[in-house]
Amino acid sequence: MGEDLAKKISDRFEIHYTPVHTSWLNRAEIAIGMYSRQCLGDGRVGEIGDLKKKTAAWNKSANKRRQIILWLFTKTKARNIMGNAH
Repeated sequence: MGEDLAKKISDRFEIHYTPVHTSWLNRAEIAIGMYSRQCLGDGRVGEIGDLKKKTAAWNKSANKRRQIILWLFTKTKARNIMGNAH
């Protein structure tokens, strides 16, 4: 593999650095779960246009309600459960 080809291939990739802790992932999983339950439910959406309309309506409603996530699990609770390990 030549250097030019290797550079051409590597230029196609974009590196994204993520935090070393998982709070961002927890938030994403919670948001996806809320979207799935509240917007999609058990029904099937057969057309992409319908999905976009349904998603836009749900998003507008969620933003209007200013939904928040109430975190009940704290560092103190975690340390008590895990024996104060850091």
